Amino acid sequence: MGLRSLLRRPGRDRAGRESAVRLAAAEAAQDDPLFAPEAVVRRAAALFVAIQRAWSADDVAGLGRMVGPELMVEWEARLGDLRRRGWRNRVDVLEGPEVRYVGLTNRAGDAEDQVVVTVTATLRDVVVDRRGDVIPSDDGEIARIGEFWTLGKRAGDWVLVSVEQEREGAHHLASPLVAAPEGDDARLRADAVMELAAADRVDADRVAGLLSPAFSGDARAAALDLSTVDARFAPDVLATAVGEVAEAWARAIDGPDEPLAARTTPAALRALLHPTGDRGARLVVRGAQVRAVTIAAVMPGPPAEVRVQVDVEGVQYVEDRATTEVLAGSRRRRSRTRQSWTLRLADDPRRPWVVVDASGALPR
Repeated sequence: MGLRSLLRRPGRDRAGRESAVRLAAAEAAQDDPLFAPEAVVRRAAALFVAIQRAWSADDVAGLGRMVGPELMVEWEARLGDLRRRGWRNRVDVLEGPEVRYVGLTNRAGDAEDQVVVTVTATLRDVVVDRRGDVIPSDDGEIARIGEFWTLGKRAGDWVLVSVEQEREGAHHLASPLVAAPEGDDARLRADAVMELAAADRVDADRVAGLLSPAFSGDARAAALDLSTVDARFAPDVLATAVGEVAEAWARAIDGPDEPLAARTTPAALRALLHPTGDRGARLVVRGAQVRAVTIAAVMPGPPAEVRVQVDVEGVQYVEDRATTEVLAGSRRRRSRTRQSWTLRLADDPRRPWVVVDASGALPR
């Protein structure tokens, strides 16, 4: 199944998606003309051609001007691996690119603004040795490619921040469209949940004495018991905190780590991004959805902690950053991991829970 097939079936859904994107883009363009369809398509097509040229020329500086910093870490590793072998990857655009605008997010600050496009093209893609001879490949020299490209803002223009293959990027075709910050329903709901929880809390050092001495229920019941005097223990607050960590985790795969670092300890961050322990291998999670959050244990402390079981579904795999070899999981199918996260109560009213321990992120 190719990218065209993904975009064409069912036809009614495709037409509905394209119409929704056009409307959302028109609204977002009133805030920033960069979201206008013609601007996005033109920029994505120009980036595609320029990036192939810079890659073929091993022009790291040129790529760095068109590509986000996290993606450049991987690309520099791959180019460095080719360089060590005395090889060069030459890519020529023979046909295309055909660009279609399929997603957008317009939030209050430029740092979170993104657009998603699909790119299809025919390429001549070869690896040559030091003498300029083509190294034979089972894949042949001519390839018809289909990819999802996510663009983010930098210095007043779009740059490439993520590349996903057909199956791993298909989730974008059903992702929410955020045309304006005030229309970001999920973010607004999370803000409201945390605001209400912050208004009904007690000092962290008093939490240990709040659980009734006669309490004998399970972990969820213990959280509910505590939530009657401190709303931060309510299951919907815990689930909202988990959802925000999961969103920041997905962003950190190709983007900045700071939003995830604000919600985790350094050890937990490493466990989520590099579950093998090797920083040369990264966990990739595409289209992640938290399917279930189960309260497994409540430790009143101090410090107060809650251990939750988190079922995460999506395309999940571990990739060697230099060679792109898949070390665990799969790029081609969705899978589910059952993870254990320990949340510790914090003083930040907007982020009352911090992940201090995480395990189970390694996909099978």
